[in-house]
Amino acid sequence: ADALEEWLELAPVVHLWFSVLLGKRAQGAVDLETFWADWSATTKPAIPPELLLAGREETAKSVQDWLREPTTPLLSLKAESRDEAVSVFAAILQQLPSEERIEHLARTVVVRDIASWEQLTASPERLTLVLAFDDPNAIGRATRTGHRVVIPLGQADSATERVVSIPRLSWEGTTKALIACGLHEERARAL
Repeated sequence: ADALEEWLELAPVVHLWFSVLLGKRAQGAVDLETFWADWSATTKPAIPPELLLAGREETAKSVQDWLREPTTPLLSLKAESRDEAVSVFAAILQQLPSEERIEHLARTVVVRDIASWEQLTASPERLTLVLAFDDPNAIGRATRTGHRVVIPLGQADSATERVVSIPRLSWEGTTKALIACGLHEERARAL
């Protein structure tokens, strides 16, 4: 039990994931895999990553390049809404090769409040923190302690110079993805 407790303290993302499995959901943070599972399952059929990334290949490449370049601490993603920006980031991670996907998902947390942020930034484990609340000082605190930060932005948010803009879904790509989900072609085109 002591070894398990110590391991969970050293691996905060696994701790969050395990808490969800036990039915003890954390208040201010959720692992990215759980975020994706919850977000994508809000529709029937569930939204596959391919649907959310239809026509967004350049965005996916930019994010993948950032993930593979560990010396760049910040990534700003701008979409129609902050929630969409986080969802696109999650979908891109879902499309990574298995080993790389597991590595990133095991270190990525969506943080919704300052108390959880402060707890996670104190972790010696290098994390990727998705900032899902407003606090300009939080970013510096995280990067100063060696963590990476994803800043989701919506259309109403002001952007810095280095922002990856997420374009709207392409009609053709979305139609193909809906057909791949099992919808008839006519219904897919109408949607």
